[in-house]
Amino acid sequence: MTAAQDRLAAGALAVFCRYGYAASTLRQVADQLGIQAPSVYSLVTNKAALLELVLTPMLDAVDGLLTRVPVGGDVEAQRHWLLTYRQLLETHQDAVRLTIGDLGINQHSRLAGRIKSQHIVLRAVLASFGGADQAQTAAVIGLLIWPVLWLEATDRGPAETAVAQALALLHSAAAAHSQEMRVGSFG
Repeated sequence: MTAAQDRLAAGALAVFCRYGYAASTLRQVADQLGIQAPSVYSLVTNKAALLELVLTPMLDAVDGLLTRVPVGGDVEAQRHWLLTYRQLLETHQDAVRLTIGDLGINQHSRLAGRIKSQHIVLRAVLASFGGADQAQTAAVIGLLIWPVLWLEATDRGPAETAVAQALALLHSAAAAHSQEMRVGSFG
């Protein structure tokens, strides 16, 4: 992105977070930046294109991380990957809040589809780390995302703590599932 696009994306993110995507206007974005509305239109054609400009850096970062998933049972590699994911969420905190908390995003078919696909892949990654079922992986996602969404950085606690709790939850579920399978095969 150019410097002008970066500035536009930052201003738009602030407006979208304040008013919601559906209720926001490009005029509000221009006002936020102290520029005239035609200047916004010189960089994006419409509000949907502006939303893509705002969310693409976060979505690209998630896509990149999802291509670097550790394989096998290397717990240290899993810990590092989960820590990187949590740090990515923290880096893009406002975009994450907008993506998760604003139902207007679902009106944007291409972004909504991309977000849903990433969520499906993330759940598969967590299952490969030991998540026994959808409830388990949803709990881990919540454990990693919730503090980023609702707590200020000073109140969150270390990301390492959340990642350690997530791994413990995933691995305890995998151990319990494995035990159930062994018992079930002899019962």
